[in-house]
Amino acid sequence: MQMIEKRYAKVWQAMEEKGVEILIITHPTNVLYLSGFGTLLGRGFAPFGGVLIVPYKSSPTLIVPWIEYEVAQRESFLEKIYYFTPYPIYIANKFTQAQRREELIAQIIKETCNNKTTIGIEKSFISAASYGVLKSLLTNCQFVDVSGLIEAIRSVKTEEELILIRRAAEIATLAMREVLSLIKPNVAETTIAQRMVSTIYENAAQFSHIVVASGERSIMPHGLPTARKLKNGDLVVIDFGVLYQGYWAELCRTFAVGDVRMRQQQIFNLVKEAQARAAETLRPGVKASVVDAAAREFFIERGYGEFFIHSSGHGLGLGEGDAPFIAPGSDELIQSNMAISLEPGLYLNHENIGIRLEDAFLVQESRVERLTSLPQTLQPCE
Repeated sequence: MQMIEKRYAKVWQAMEEKGVEILIITHPTNVLYLSGFGTLLGRGFAPFGGVLIVPYKSSPTLIVPWIEYEVAQRESFLEKIYYFTPYPIYIANKFTQAQRREELIAQIIKETCNNKTTIGIEKSFISAASYGVLKSLLTNCQFVDVSGLIEAIRSVKTEEELILIRRAAEIATLAMREVLSLIKPNVAETTIAQRMVSTIYENAAQFSHIVVASGERSIMPHGLPTARKLKNGDLVVIDFGVLYQGYWAELCRTFAVGDVRMRQQQIFNLVKEAQARAAETLRPGVKASVVDAAAREFFIERGYGEFFIHSSGHGLGLGEGDAPFIAPGSDELIQSNMAISLEPGLYLNHENIGIRLEDAFLVQESRVERLTSLPQTLQPCE
């Protein structure tokens, strides 16, 4: 529990700096981080996901729909867990009254705080409808936006968290190695995906997304696996995330089917160099936008800037995309004990050439370590 106490100490310090007396946490990953309870409900701003109420230097309260109340009691490390019933539920020989989540939130806040409480909400992850109901029920309270507050705390990992991210990276590397023998003609994209999924599950992990995009589909950054079979001369982009005990690592490689063509190797070398340049800038105190620029400006200098159509990467942790976000304009600072994914890519539509490389890196005071150890080669070999 010492790790949890440290998390809340950081949260309370941030609340003090913001002048906030109570937080209403609605982002599912932030709820998970501060309660131990994760849910599929509420990921689309739905008004029935789990919510965490965090008073300043006082016990937090977890609110969940009735369907997840038993699970929350088992998974959460919090003592105060309440449920709401968004529609009448038959409990204890009678039907409950329907209760909106926001009504229970307001009730708890009124019982906990005075009528002039300053409340922090995550405006980036709360629906306009939910926000409107809360304002109507808590008329004397002042609402301030604290979007990004918990994400900033989450971005710096503890040693315990880094152990789990390391293991996720090891499993990702293992899963990619398992499909190297399948990079040959007449193998379907779905066959490659199936082998990866099996390997991930066999290692007590889960996966988030799996991209297997070959041939003309290689220019699709999020090309989900299809029945298309690999052909000689194809490029195949394989990108996926592994979740191990709650923590993510991601890996992407691009392989050539059969002999490597000169043009494919040329573009591959550019992507590999771009990632290396970005990795060289990863150190504490550097802005995330500077890391992105190391890759992006290299592409621009070589005349390929318009074919790099996404960010250079993001943090890794409880979420697939933790802070910091390695993108133009990002003022977030790289810090020691951040896990960072770097994923530059080029997508030449007119040539049906798509190439991306992604690896997980650990930033420390004195060095940067690549956690995903698979070699970066166009040919599927060790």
